[in-house]
Amino acid sequence: MTKRIVPAALPLLALPLLAETYYVRTGGGTSDQCTGLADSPYPGSGSQRSCAWEHPYWALNTRGGWKLQGGDTLLVAKGSYMIGYGAPNTGWCNQERPYECGLPPLPSGPSPERPTRLAGAGWDKGCNAAPELWGNEGARPIISLARTSNAVVACFEITDHSECIRSHPDASARCPAQYPFGPFGFTGIYAIDSANVTLRDLNIHGLAHTGIQAGRLRDWIVEDVRIAANARVGWDGDLDPEQNSSNSGIMAFRRVKVEWNGCGESYPAGQYQNCWAQLAGGYGDGFATARTTGQWIFEDCEFSHNTSDGLDLLYLDTVNGERPSVEIQRTIARGNAGNQIKISGSATVANSLLIGECAFFLGKPFAPLMGDWKGPDHCRALGAALLLSIARGDNVNLVNSTLVGHGDGLMSAECRIRGVPDAQPCAGTERVLLMNNIFAGYGDIRAGDEAALVWDPDNTVVFDSNLIYNVKDAPCERGKNICAEPLFRVPALEWFDGRLRAGSPAIDTGSTDGPAPREDLDGAPRPRGAAIDRGAYEARPLQ
Repeated sequence: MTKRIVPAALPLLALPLLAETYYVRTGGGTSDQCTGLADSPYPGSGSQRSCAWEHPYWALNTRGGWKLQGGDTLLVAKGSYMIGYGAPNTGWCNQERPYECGLPPLPSGPSPERPTRLAGAGWDKGCNAAPELWGNEGARPIISLARTSNAVVACFEITDHSECIRSHPDASARCPAQYPFGPFGFTGIYAIDSANVTLRDLNIHGLAHTGIQAGRLRDWIVEDVRIAANARVGWDGDLDPEQNSSNSGIMAFRRVKVEWNGCGESYPAGQYQNCWAQLAGGYGDGFATARTTGQWIFEDCEFSHNTSDGLDLLYLDTVNGERPSVEIQRTIARGNAGNQIKISGSATVANSLLIGECAFFLGKPFAPLMGDWKGPDHCRALGAALLLSIARGDNVNLVNSTLVGHGDGLMSAECRIRGVPDAQPCAGTERVLLMNNIFAGYGDIRAGDEAALVWDPDNTVVFDSNLIYNVKDAPCERGKNICAEPLFRVPALEWFDGRLRAGSPAIDTGSTDGPAPREDLDGAPRPRGAAIDRGAYEARPLQ
């Protein structure tokens, strides 16, 4: 008789883990009524039926922890879902601290290739009907990614149902300071110690304080995200003055729109109102970080009409041996009350449009607390459209971009000796290349005279084939520069369109000796004529 050999049982940990997909939809049931494992309504009777849950909170246990395991997916169908104290299945919440009743941190996925997903239905098919997650009783945050890695959050509208502003000086606009706080959310997304995360197709708007607060991140991707009208700040990268907030790895932002932060948003009309900034005790940056390293990439983004700076990367620094860098492509920054873009570290800015209308909020009925032109809220840091803080060994390329504005100057490039601990003076090898750009001044709105072209006290700037107009101390004789009117399609600053009219001296006069891009701000190929054009746009006939 032949002896049969039976293989030893494999350890359970060696078996592949099977990810589950859970569903939430209007008409679903509780976790007693439905398993959550089918995208179908509760049939009306029975328990543990194969149907969807009616609310994301039914994906939690009675202690407020996720039933999801790492690598699972929770798909939420179109609808409106209150997040916070008073939502279904929130017996684990405490009325004394109702603001702690947002969704708990999403469990980390097993690997970047097997992420945990929290997504609106259709997230992978264009996100045509994003469900709404709205904060209640001061939820902070609505979605938490604290210590969450290998995750995707996609296809949601994240907002609240109140127009109040946390700590606003106007009592009629201020959120209640004690329970019941009402239908407002404090923060949309909070993240700390989080790696390999993707945010996609999100509309984060109208919150009483912050759109996203995030620090100590590594290798994030943020795509097709709008961060708008969050009453204190849009993206706040400063976790706490006492904490390390530094990020690392590749931080990639594509088609991200950051606008009107520092302003409240009326509900339900969605009109911008009660804008405030430093003068009234507010903040107002669109996107800002604390001291951080990382490789920061911004492509096809927009930073507009925030009540302080648009994009503030001033505190980039070498951390734990990692040297920071910035790449900004095909990006628009306009109407921000401070600088349109601030950068430290080696950087490339190409095909970008910076409209330094830094006094945009002056005298506007929706910004009465920002004061008159003598106050600190208009044209902060002298209103330069681009401010560069040069660290030792940095090289910056500003190429084929258009900078206009009515601040004290259009641009500042200064070696960094303040703002960052232990900053070293420049070594004299640093270089800022300005090539194929258009610079046009609209007067210094505060001083009443012409704007300066660039503040360059350390002689780091090299000029090559720029078009310069209506500024003080224009270096017309240096580096093939031309000093002439650019002939913009719409030159008025408040309606500015930087595309070129026929006959512009910028057409076909750019240099190809350096890092000239192959396309323009609209994505059209360069060159379009006999040679590359100067500025953010390659000229084309009117359609």
